[in-house]
Amino acid sequence: MTSDVKELMIEVLPRLRRFAFGLTGSAEAADDLVQSACERALARLHQFKPGTRMDSWMYRITQTLWIDELRRRRSR
Repeated sequence: MTSDVKELMIEVLPRLRRFAFGLTGSAEAADDLVQSACERALARLHQFKPGTRMDSWMYRITQTLWIDELRRRRSR
């Protein structure tokens, strides 16, 4: 991973955590969601297109993970 991408991810973390808290309503759940989003982003870093906004990409990953979690809960 290049240092530029690493810096961009670190820079977006506080805002991403606030976004996740808004989705989950819980600080602990928000932290777990952000951690999962970071893991997914790192695993799929090859899909990130240079020149695009890291924050938008990370928000979308976070939102998708949260929607998946809600669907999983609903099906149980």
